[in-house]
Amino acid sequence: MVTMPEGPPVTNGERRNSPPVLHRSDNPWKPNAQHEQSKQLYRRWIGILNRVTHTSLAVFLEQACELILSEPEHLVHFLELLIFKAQDEPLFVGVYARLCCSIDARTEIQNDLVKACENHFNESYQILMEYNKVFEEPLSSHTVYEEILVRQRCIGHLRFVGELHKNGLMSGNHVAAMVEMLLQHSDEPSLECLCRLLHFTGQELSQTHEDLIEQSCNHLESCLESGSLSHRLRWLTQDTLALHANGWRPLRPLAVERNSSRVTRDVRG
Repeated sequence: MVTMPEGPPVTNGERRNSPPVLHRSDNPWKPNAQHEQSKQLYRRWIGILNRVTHTSLAVFLEQACELILSEPEHLVHFLELLIFKAQDEPLFVGVYARLCCSIDARTEIQNDLVKACENHFNESYQILMEYNKVFEEPLSSHTVYEEILVRQRCIGHLRFVGELHKNGLMSGNHVAAMVEMLLQHSDEPSLECLCRLLHFTGQELSQTHEDLIEQSCNHLESCLESGSLSHRLRWLTQDTLALHANGWRPLRPLAVERNSSRVTRDVRG
């Protein structure tokens, strides 16, 4: 028979189910004027990102530039929030990329934006690799769900990087560095990230880094010939190679693209 360990001793007539005694700090935290100002700025910035559309971009651009110019020390936080929104809403990254391009024309944010994107990519990729190690053991449904969310956010970030590259805010060298890092690994998360990144940037990247594109496609072919890929990764790899063979032009319009073309984000849900 298994004996449960005893809990801490109860003295002075204390009951085990009595609530813990809370002690008030001598110097408790209190919101100050700067904290309230930061909250107001956050609400205004999130309001802009929630309502901006292709047609209303010029209107909200003025508000966004006003916030950044009036509070330049909050630029890092603005970019962090912008990247998080792009990761969670991958179908709308085109609007966010245009917003960044318009803001950069008013006040230079390119260097800060590229640095933030690189940090987010490295962080998301490392988390994804950690889940890949966990998958070697028995998993719970909650862990699988968390991995799916992390993977979707990472793909959304790669799509945002592709849009920034198309708009000239991220150079081909920065994208090429991401591709080279993914080529160093042959696991499925790295392979999926490589395929997605080539989907989003292959056409532009082939004009400046053609040798890297050929190296990437050779890597995909060798992984495909190994026969160790799952069905989902095998189809994704085949689609990437077919896209490259067709000059990075879609073989057929995707259902998602047909549907998203009808909704130009003039109405926010």
